[in-house]
Amino acid sequence: MFDNIGGKIKGLAKVICWIGIIASCIGGIIYWVAASKLHAGFVGFLAGLGIIVGGSLASWIGSFTTYALGELVENSAEIRENTDLILKIKGIENPEALKTAKIGLAKVEYEKRAQMYPPSQSTNTEQGNSKIPDSSFEKYENLVLDEDDRKETRQILIIFLAFFAVMAIGVFLLYFFALS
Repeated sequence: MFDNIGGKIKGLAKVICWIGIIASCIGGIIYWVAASKLHAGFVGFLAGLGIIVGGSLASWIGSFTTYALGELVENSAEIRENTDLILKIKGIENPEALKTAKIGLAKVEYEKRAQMYPPSQSTNTEQGNSKIPDSSFEKYENLVLDEDDRKETRQILIIFLAFFAVMAIGVFLLYFFALS
């Protein structure tokens, strides 16, 4: 039921887009019929055409966010699978070993930067060259460990955006059918 959720979200975006396009065409045709009975003439024809073109365009553009969310979820799942595969190849399978590996990589990266940009006496800062991110490894280590918090924040943001997109589409459909 929840396998391949990214593909399902993208499919839902396509379905909602096509429903909106079909509803716009039907609404435009209904408007043409009503306008012909009221003898609206060319203005009625243009209004019906505007409903068809404008509604179809709005439906297509409105599906972008839902489709993009599906792409994001699909790509995130693929990145996760590739990361798990790489970690498994390297022999890192448990989360604690992963944190240790991240800290080790961060320390190596910090030492590499420290060698590339040695402290110079010509700068006015206490830490030497300002290109080194920080003189204490502890602060750099905290940046690595806070990555989990950033992932959690991203997940909450994605859920909020998905909820907003669904609500916006719902409001659009209600508004569209209320006018028809």
